[in-house]
Amino acid sequence: SSVFLLFFFFNDTATTEIYTLSLHDALPISNTDVIELLGIIDSSKIETIAKMIEVDNKKEALEFLNNLLQKGADITQLTKGLMALYREKIKDALENGHLIQKYVYAIETLSECNRNFKHALYPQLSLEIAIIKIINTLEEEKITDNNNIKEKAIEVKEPEKDRKSTRLNSSHIPLSRMPSS
Repeated sequence: SSVFLLFFFFNDTATTEIYTLSLHDALPISNTDVIELLGIIDSSKIETIAKMIEVDNKKEALEFLNNLLQKGADITQLTKGLMALYREKIKDALENGHLIQKYVYAIETLSECNRNFKHALYPQLSLEIAIIKIINTLEEEKITDNNNIKEKAIEVKEPEKDRKSTRLNSSHIPLSRMPSS
C-alpha cells in the first residue's frame, strides 16, 4: 500500500483554512464558509454604517462597527467597502449636479486609515477615529450650510427694508428741496 501526501503552502491563513477544510474533512465548502473565513461583509451592512455616518449617529455607528468586527468581519474589507460606496455616491452626485466634497473627504480619510492599518497597534481604533472625523466634518458642513441659509435669508430681508425706507424718505422730501419744473 502506498501513501500519497500532498502539501499546499499559501501566503494567507484564510486560504490555508479553506483548503484544510476541504481536503481534511473531504466536505464541500459552502459560500457561507468562505464568506466567514475571508471576513467578507454584506453590502447592506456597509450601507447601514454609511447611513449612520450621514445622520451623525456616532454612538450607533461605532457600536455597529464593533459588532461587525466581533463577528469576524475583515476591517480592511469594511474600509474598502465604505470607500467603494462613497465612490458610487460621488458618481451619483456628479450626475445630479450635487456637491461631492463630503464624499471626497470620506474617501481620503478612509484611505489614510486603510494605509495605517499595517502599522497600527489597534486597527479598529484607527477606523473608529476615521468615522468620527467624517461625522464631525459632516456636522460642521451642515452647520455651515444652515448659517449660509440664514445669512441669505437676512440678505434678502435687508434690501426690502432699505427699499421701504428709501420710498418713505423720498416721499418726505421737503417741498423747498423739490426740483422746480
